[in-house]
Amino acid sequence: MRIAATAALIGVAALLSGCGTLGRAECEIGDWRTIGIADGANGQPASRIGRHAEACASFGVGVNLDEYTAGREIGLREYCRPARGFQAGRAGERYFGVCPADKATAFEAAYEDGRRVYEANREVRDIESDIASAERRLERLDDEAAEAERVAVDSADANARAAAISDLRRVTEERGRIRSDLVELGVRLGRAEAAAEAVERELLLRY
Repeated sequence: MRIAATAALIGVAALLSGCGTLGRAECEIGDWRTIGIADGANGQPASRIGRHAEACASFGVGVNLDEYTAGREIGLREYCRPARGFQAGRAGERYFGVCPADKATAFEAAYEDGRRVYEANREVRDIESDIASAERRLERLDDEAAEAERVAVDSADANARAAAISDLRRVTEERGRIRSDLVELGVRLGRAEAAAEAVERELLLRY
């Protein structure tokens, strides 16, 4: 039963989690208990009902605060579990401090563990992004070098040839710096990947 209930809550949450506001159909159907469950299961703050009320007011529809609140409390019971806290932190989700006192301590500790994994993986992604940027710059410099070489060899204009030779020297120096940077970035990436794998392996065993 618990597995089925959890799956149902996750399904509803997935349906509504991406919605900044509700559409006409959701407002007119008015299943505020289900909307509350979805918001609770996503860890949305109580103020979320205000956004729903604003959206539905544009369609001339009011909200049922009692039904929404009851549903949200059900959703929060599903959300405020350590495993869900770890998942939220690992995904980089924001925590709005919604868990009640008797569940907050364990949830927040798990959330912080998840954030450790998230930060370690973000370091890897940042370095990978730096490497990709450097490689794209190298490609552009290769094109500049090829053009400078062509002008230096083929141009009949002495000034153009001199300028091309100067450009080629500049490009060659920059390519050398970037290649050196790429070596360093490769070393940093290896260390970051190892650190991310270690922290994830350690913490996944807990949750």
